[in-house]
Amino acid sequence: MVNHYSKNFKRKRSKKQEKKRVKLPEIQELVIAKLGSDGDGIASNDVGTFYVKRGLIGEKIMAKPLMSLKNDHYTAFIDELVESSPLRIQADCEYYEKCGGCAFRHVALSFEEDHKINMLKYALKAHDLEIDITTVDDYPIKMTSVADGSRRRALLSFKYNEFNGSLQVGFMSTSTHKLCDIEHCLSLNAKLNTLVKALKVDLAKIFQASIKGKLYICCPEDSQSQELVIEASREYDRNELIALVDMAHDHKITSFHWQKGAEEPLPILIADTTKVKFENTQVELPPRAFLQPSTAGEILLRQYVIDNLEKYAPNVKKTKVLDLFSGCGTFTIPIASRKYNVCGVEVMESALKSLSLNAGRNQLGGLITTKLADLFKSPLTSKELNKFNAIIIDPPRMGAKDQCQQIADSDVPLIIMISCNPKTMAKDLNILVNGGYEIKHVAAFNQFVKSSHLESAAVLVKG
Repeated sequence: MVNHYSKNFKRKRSKKQEKKRVKLPEIQELVIAKLGSDGDGIASNDVGTFYVKRGLIGEKIMAKPLMSLKNDHYTAFIDELVESSPLRIQADCEYYEKCGGCAFRHVALSFEEDHKINMLKYALKAHDLEIDITTVDDYPIKMTSVADGSRRRALLSFKYNEFNGSLQVGFMSTSTHKLCDIEHCLSLNAKLNTLVKALKVDLAKIFQASIKGKLYICCPEDSQSQELVIEASREYDRNELIALVDMAHDHKITSFHWQKGAEEPLPILIADTTKVKFENTQVELPPRAFLQPSTAGEILLRQYVIDNLEKYAPNVKKTKVLDLFSGCGTFTIPIASRKYNVCGVEVMESALKSLSLNAGRNQLGGLITTKLADLFKSPLTSKELNKFNAIIIDPPRMGAKDQCQQIADSDVPLIIMISCNPKTMAKDLNILVNGGYEIKHVAAFNQFVKSSHLESAAVLVKG
């Protein structure tokens, strides 16, 4: 019998595993030449090109390679800071060196804002959109940042080890598959941090066997709602279920679901639905509904949409608005409250049901209609789009290439685009411009403050 625990036993690796085992270069002496879009410092030498986590232009460093990418490109971290940039500041987070959640805590907010605006400009230029975005229609592309510590929702990783009873909760470490265990996060609001701290203590006592997964937590600061969804690698047992219900009562969790893998979330306890306000309208949301990361960010985006809709389509009675990727109505409901007729299009049936119910509860049922559609598999055609006078489109990070091509082929006079990815927004804008649209506004909203992500928006007109 083969002893698999023998010191002399060597498990045979597959060809794929052997291919992944690329020998990394030794520690390299580098000078950072430029910054990448995600804030990494970039430096090159005879060995290759290195993407150095949290390196700044002009810094002389000793860099330790972390991972091989391709064609002599590597990720790396600073092993020794030989000459520091005058722009570098002391990070205000004790977990920053290991945690991969943030990217800009080692520089001032003004530096982060300037860098993100430059990345937006670069993305536009890369797709032949070299417009003067500081003076388009006298609407400067200014960066508006939300306050740090304003996130009302988070997706945290967790791992429980039954052999030592330890529970880790946090974000994945930079460029690794290791979990960075945290007690609090400066990006999260106070309610979220309080609940995370309590969950760490209680779940370590509740879990009876090893388990890992994700914790989706939503704690809007303007309501009593506290939502928790545990995405786990296994099902719970009876004893765990009893303890989980008690935990939910103890911490006033209003909506609590358990999700195994890709299965539908199962309710553990529902004391109330998650409630938030879209502007002045209170709405009830289904489990794990899409919500902008912060209330402040949502207000900024909503105001941008409303201001430009009223500017370019002021005739409420004659304007029919189409809200693509509408979710539960972040924009649909505030637009309808101004007496516009709006149709929300969304692939999630639960989100559309929520939108319809909330419209009825708030006397907006006659102004809001909904359509269930997968806009990636079956984008609305130009003929369908031509029934509307204005389109609001807020696609996921990958953009909406096919849907934008249909919009480009349409005669809809006004498009307002929101995007959480400047690169894909630039691609989509290029499609619209080639279809005869003119960019009137471009704006940036730093609601993912301290991270590498940026929310951006644009207004386009045709005819």
